[in-house]
Amino acid sequence: MRIAICDDYMEHAIDIKANISGVNGEIITDLYDDIEHLFSEVRADKKKYDAVFMDMEWEKNMKSGVDYVQMLSEMDCRARIICVTAYTMKYIEKLFWNNVEIFGVLNKPVNRESLQKILEKLQADNDRLKEELVLSYNDTVFKVKINEIVYIKSNVHKIIIYMLDGEQSFYVSFRSICSKMPKHFYCINKGILVNLNYVKRIEQDDVILTYLKQTVTLPIARNKKKDFKDTFFEYIG
Repeated sequence: MRIAICDDYMEHAIDIKANISGVNGEIITDLYDDIEHLFSEVRADKKKYDAVFMDMEWEKNMKSGVDYVQMLSEMDCRARIICVTAYTMKYIEKLFWNNVEIFGVLNKPVNRESLQKILEKLQADNDRLKEELVLSYNDTVFKVKINEIVYIKSNVHKIIIYMLDGEQSFYVSFRSICSKMPKHFYCINKGILVNLNYVKRIEQDDVILTYLKQTVTLPIARNKKKDFKDTFFEYIG
């Protein structure tokens, strides 16, 4: 696992690095007190980091960590964001109103027990991200990471898999695909299977999914509404 630690005070970043090494010495950490340097690395490789530990208070800069997290999201950075701050409530509200998705929050000074829980959660999520869907048709074998599947639709005798980086059609049954998918995929309508990780909101007759800079609206069956809402809210905790 590789983590970027970002703080305008390098001594604070070094302290977090030491704590991470104390919990798991195998984790690679890169330190940044220059946000533009981080942005340059992310632009070059959106998947370079598994997580970014972002300080919320950048006293030496005009912008805050909330702004920088938003900018990382707009760059399609695939890292999970951990907010690090001594003023949790001050920034949580800003993150919420800016529709910024975060993976966790660490209070300053960083507590070793809280850090360990975050790192364990990251590792569990990493293991989940490695799961793949494997399909074969004639002489073609197709593999895709399950977490990169946004939704799946049935179209006559084939299925269309909509992914973060495009779409792919296969002549396999929708039922067989459903049987291969983990519990965080839900069939909202006949022939429509959605990944709960990309559900942004539920409206009266539709489910709204967002990924990268795209928004997709899909109809939900009337008899599925209550169960889907219960399942979704239970999943997001």
